[in-house]
Amino acid sequence: MSVQYKKIKVKCPVCFSEKIIKLPQTLFQQKKFGNIKVQVSKGLVCDKHPFILFLDNNAVVKGYEKIDFQFDMPIEEEDVELTEDIIAKFSINDILKKWGTYILYNFLHGYIFNYPIYILIRKEIPDLTDSINELFPKFKPTQLNKTGTISSIEFKTYDAIELTEDKSLLIDPSGIVIQSPWSSKLKFEEEIVKKALDIIDVQGQNIIIKKEIEKFLNQADKIVDLLKQVKIIYDVDLIDKLSDELMQPKISNDRLIALREYIARKYDPKIVKKIKNKVREFLRFL
Repeated sequence: MSVQYKKIKVKCPVCFSEKIIKLPQTLFQQKKFGNIKVQVSKGLVCDKHPFILFLDNNAVVKGYEKIDFQFDMPIEEEDVELTEDIIAKFSINDILKKWGTYILYNFLHGYIFNYPIYILIRKEIPDLTDSINELFPKFKPTQLNKTGTISSIEFKTYDAIELTEDKSLLIDPSGIVIQSPWSSKLKFEEEIVKKALDIIDVQGQNIIIKKEIEKFLNQADKIVDLLKQVKIIYDVDLIDKLSDELMQPKISNDRLIALREYIARKYDPKIVKKIKNKVREFLRFL
């Protein structure tokens, strides 16, 4: 049976160029909740700007998000037979070539933050689940006790598996995020991928990612220690204290958002409620 497509008018959020793109109808039949997230690479709508397209299950455009960083590596169109040697040498470069930066960020977030990850598989598209499961432990620090499991689901039968909103990342093999249980912009993952790609050597890339995850986990543990000592603390004060305690540069607000999510999942959601925003607290009392 031939594949049915939906035509969608898409506008670049940077230069406002417009173009009609086609997405498989089955994507919208699969949707369970939230928005479908499509990485639009440079050249698909305009020549200069990659971005994320958000669609509901009726293929209605709900919004866009700019991508600040995209590695200029051509997406592979041709499928390669996965031998044991290819799986053993699999790297983040292969994920980038197959799916692009945004999918890599999602895989890393799900793995580090302990969310189940499901990849839909279809007969005509090679299943990369084994390759990813071989790769990710190579940059897993010892203190990262629990990680997201990466599994494959048959394209026709995945509805039989319970994928609830608060715990699952679902990736279509064409490189589309069908559902994800977070709303963060994945700036932490973008940062570590940028640093890793400064290194050409694959083993060096894995070492960089591992060290960056270790740094993140140490920051999370220190924040928990600081929160145990207070009833409430403003986010700006927490950032200052964290910098002083670890003798590191001040973290960004995006990093603090990621740390809060990680701490809430690993420890206790209640403890991160001690972190207050000074501006919001001021406005609340006006």
